[in-house]
Amino acid sequence: MDVRQFLRDNRTDVLIFVILLILGIATRFLGISYQSLWRDEGATYYYSHLILDEYLHAGEPNSPVYYLMQGYVIDGLGHSEFAVRVLSAIAGALSVPLIYVLSQKLFSNRYVSVFTAALLLISPMAIEYSQEGRGFALMVFFFICQMIIVLQALEKRGWGWWILLSVVSAVNFAMQYMSILATFTVYSYALFAMRKEIAAKDLKGTVKAVSSGILALILCAPLINFAINAGKTSSSNEHWDWCTIGPDYLREVLTNFLFDIDFLILVVVVILGAFLAIRADREKGYLLCWIVLVPLTLTTVASYLMNMTPRYVIWVYTGMYMMMGCSILALADNDTKKLNRNAVVAGILVLSLVLISTIPYYSEITKTDFRGGCQALEENVQEGDLVLYAPPWENMVYGTIEFYFDPTDVGATAECVSTNEELLAYIASASGIVYVVIEQEYDPYTLLTGCTSPNCQKIHEGYWITVWKITGPIA
Repeated sequence: MDVRQFLRDNRTDVLIFVILLILGIATRFLGISYQSLWRDEGATYYYSHLILDEYLHAGEPNSPVYYLMQGYVIDGLGHSEFAVRVLSAIAGALSVPLIYVLSQKLFSNRYVSVFTAALLLISPMAIEYSQEGRGFALMVFFFICQMIIVLQALEKRGWGWWILLSVVSAVNFAMQYMSILATFTVYSYALFAMRKEIAAKDLKGTVKAVSSGILALILCAPLINFAINAGKTSSSNEHWDWCTIGPDYLREVLTNFLFDIDFLILVVVVILGAFLAIRADREKGYLLCWIVLVPLTLTTVASYLMNMTPRYVIWVYTGMYMMMGCSILALADNDTKKLNRNAVVAGILVLSLVLISTIPYYSEITKTDFRGGCQALEENVQEGDLVLYAPPWENMVYGTIEFYFDPTDVGATAECVSTNEELLAYIASASGIVYVVIEQEYDPYTLLTGCTSPNCQKIHEGYWITVWKITGPIA
């Protein structure tokens, strides 16, 4: 391919791509270290520094490959929130122009594609996950890549695109086990798109698609056993309090992944966009419905069997955003490639409202304030003191808390507690000052909450994190 000729022929699209990339970088890297690391990001830091055998026996349900990459990045860039989050930020920034490419591939309508990309660009949820040291932003990025590649494979029919799809699918799985749902959605759609050929017994394309899927499984084989064990662990665990089931889970997915607007309005806009997408191009409209409905149906059923959270299907919102992008076709003239003035004004209005809901993320502490709690410890803890952590989660204690402050560095002792009785026993036997760090979201330690003893002083109260200083008996 002549690159210069391609750039000349697609000058406008290339310019839009570059602008969206610059804006994506700006929104994903702006304030990337403003929020404190929270517990799950602490787990990323903790697991990224374990050797492989230790990790595989730690009971963590995510792929070791992601943590291996994180370990190299953190070691290379240094001990900082930026280093923990930079992979997600890069993936989030790249996803913005790539969803434009995907939308253009589907509908060849710059208005719809720019509107779709703009929704992703300023979505509070998309920005937050792009600034979180977990693998979910990468899952979105690789899913968009999978969709672009499968559309190319269906169009070009060459082996090269199908092999590339296998490789990208395997990499996505290596980042996050739950991406297997994304890969299933992509390959099942490919077979659905070839349904007429299959009915006519023209199986050349089907053989390539199936062969690509088998190759993807072979590439994923070293991790499949670990993924199965992780799934068994999740299904055998007690139901997490923050995990919803069935219809409640479905509602949470729709409201969390889109915007803080009336639920009914949200559903109407998405359905309208799906209808208009099908009217504009039936097969491409079916694709949008497929990549939304199939995974939502599967995970809603799975929510009865295992702990499911909306972020496991975070990539579904790419389809929802494209549906919302297509909704502005309702204000189009007869030629759906041209929008009237009302559509442009409506699009700007919607984006402005979304932007308003995004601004607080950059100016308010919205994540568990471990940083503030640990600063309070650093200012107070001295040699011989005792620091107690509750709940006793290893990844929280040795990940998030010790990312900011390790009491043993100043000669203090650190322990974990599980119950009020255990907490009282430590306090009663301590020879020095006791500090207790509690994550309030999971706070069974009510005796401190209602404590009126002069020996009990709250030295930090942040977003979910409270630090108590105890100088003597409290009961």
